[in-house]
Amino acid sequence: MAPQENMAEMNDQSFILSASRRTDVPAFYADWLMERLRRGRAEYLHPYTHERIAVTLGPERVAAIVFWTKNFAPMLERVDELTRLGYSRWLVHYTITGLGREWEPRVPDAGESVGVLKALSSLIGPDRICWRFDPMVFTRKITPERTLERFEALCRKLAGSVGRCYTSVMLPYAKTAARVAGYEREHNDAVCVPEDKKLFDLSSRLAAIGAGSGITLHACCDPRLQGFGVLPARCIDADLIRSLWPECGAAPEPAPTRKACNCHRALDLGAYDTCPHRCLYCYANSRDSLIQRRRAAHRPDHPAMVP
Repeated sequence: MAPQENMAEMNDQSFILSASRRTDVPAFYADWLMERLRRGRAEYLHPYTHERIAVTLGPERVAAIVFWTKNFAPMLERVDELTRLGYSRWLVHYTITGLGREWEPRVPDAGESVGVLKALSSLIGPDRICWRFDPMVFTRKITPERTLERFEALCRKLAGSVGRCYTSVMLPYAKTAARVAGYEREHNDAVCVPEDKKLFDLSSRLAAIGAGSGITLHACCDPRLQGFGVLPARCIDADLIRSLWPECGAAPEPAPTRKACNCHRALDLGAYDTCPHRCLYCYANSRDSLIQRRRAAHRPDHPAMVP
């Protein structure tokens, strides 16, 4: 642990806890998170200043938990304990794209993921699950028509288990360039984003398909996709949280993470370069060697995800 004099303390009275935009906590760090919640205290490194920050947890301080995952299975057996500890206010952003191993090398296949999501929905209800068909990847082989077919198949399977879907188009992050280039060489393919009008037409068709299964489509940070049934997304959404739990006291200010982001402020306990899913499009991972090093250093009993 860092010396106390080098550690800042997070003193907000009430906050939304994000677990996590930076890594898949339910899939790989469930033991660590549960230990932090039991002890009522955690630490994290600020991703830009690298300052170590201590935060006091507790049901009276955590207005709600927002989980982000591609595999909630390891957390399913911990749902009852979350309630016993007093953390009954939580919802899940659950990513299922159906892109397959070429783009998501270590993610469970779509059929398995759908099964886990449906089991989760039966426990907590569809209003607390935000399905993410995100990002949409377009190449010469992964055409808009193929994307529509994949989306429609998933909508049929998820009908009744979710009520909203969040989507966006893959962005060309510097961290992902080498991985994407490797895919293009290996598969004799090339990423090619449709022009704006075609994207808008596509999103309108996606919205119509979703509506047929009782699912409303939300576009994350991408005005090109909004309109005609596609709403702006707010992934950290205090309004949604208050509608689910009026007593929670969540009233954070807007805190956009990038252009066109509508999110409210949340405290994220995760760390970059710690997710073994290793999705090609992921902005949170840079080098495999760094992921391996940080995973090896991780200890479930340590206050921080990366000591």
